[in-house]
Amino acid sequence: MQNALMSIKVLCRTRPKEAEQAVYDFAVFLRGNMNALESAEMIPFREECKTIERYLHIEKIRFGERLQVQWDLQEEKFRIPPLTIQPLVENAVCHGICQKMEGGTVQIRSFRKNGEICVQILDDGAGFDTEKLKDADGIAIRNLKLRLKEFLNADLEIESRKGEGCRQTIHIPWEETDDENYSDR
Repeated sequence: MQNALMSIKVLCRTRPKEAEQAVYDFAVFLRGNMNALESAEMIPFREECKTIERYLHIEKIRFGERLQVQWDLQEEKFRIPPLTIQPLVENAVCHGICQKMEGGTVQIRSFRKNGEICVQILDDGAGFDTEKLKDADGIAIRNLKLRLKEFLNADLEIESRKGEGCRQTIHIPWEETDDENYSDR
């Protein structure tokens, strides 16, 4: 939050119209996060994507051309626990892209494969040794994995190599059904 506010402060002096949009994006981002924290309800994937778009707009102001974003959403009609994907995107930006002087690209993808819906967050950032992840006190990732398992019987897989970036994949079991409301559960 502090970084976002400092970026907006600089914009106020130099580019007031962009500052106005950034304040709006930040307010919507905060409201979405507060609402998510107050609710245990599942939300449409597309709603989570809107939160991510606001977050990335603010980060794009901070990092300019150093941060590139690509979206490839082939599957959107499903529900997830709130604040499921956004922290993974934040990890890709903060621990991946921003660790490289030249920056890089974050990709957000969703697709169906082998009876699953997969949501991937890929980055070509600094990468890391995944063995250290197992030893780290990664409370946020551990909690996210527990929420995914509890609400969706889903798994989170994290693959990375130092200097090559990271791939974070959520595997959500999916069963085809004739029930049109299935995707809205």
